[in-house]
Amino acid sequence: MTISTVRQDDGFVKVTPTSTESGMIELSLSEQKNASDNQGVVRIREDGRVFLN
Repeated sequence: MTISTVRQDDGFVKVTPTSTESGMIELSLSEQKNASDNQGVVRIREDGRVFLN
């Protein structure tokens, strides 16, 4: 599964994992000022691995 985050003003989004529990992940979305650290896509594989990019 792929989740793409998009701001209404076409700005950049930073995705940050904020806490994890057994089998759970919580993500925080915030405004990113520059493109160098742009993250806006969360990929979840069938085996449960999560990738942020």
